[in-house]
Amino acid sequence: WRVLTCMGYLLTSSGGYWILEPFPRLINQYSTGTEFLTLFNYNDSIYLFSYNATTDQGKVIRDDKTELTTLFTFTNNLSIITDVAEFNDVMYIGLKNGEIWSYNKTAFSMIESFDNSISSLYGDSTYLYIGFTNSSTIILYNGLEFFESTVEV
Repeated sequence: WRVLTCMGYLLTSSGGYWILEPFPRLINQYSTGTEFLTLFNYNDSIYLFSYNATTDQGKVIRDDKTELTTLFTFTNNLSIITDVAEFNDVMYIGLKNGEIWSYNKTAFSMIESFDNSISSLYGDSTYLYIGFTNSSTIILYNGLEFFESTVEV
């Protein structure tokens, strides 16, 4: 199984969600079939990203400190969350099916769909950088437009 950590929180791919401070304790144990892919700190909350292979659905879950709330379910095929990044105070989610989704603290929107599987996202003060599996092409997004760049390998 895989272990993912973020600011004193831990996820196991087998569905366990733990807090590690001041001492380790289990917050929630999801049923089998749900695999946690990553967690992300955004807007002073912890977001958990999961995938269920049986239903082929990815989910965004927020830790509301008193309960875990499912905010969104991706229903398209291959909705496996591959990476998450923040850019311009918006959270961006990349999927294996090539979709990029945004979450602006109130709503989810698909902003673009690419032909290749998204492998990485990174945001800085200028761009959201989008990388693809087995590709030297990187897409830069400034919040309004997408630009293509090729990386020398």
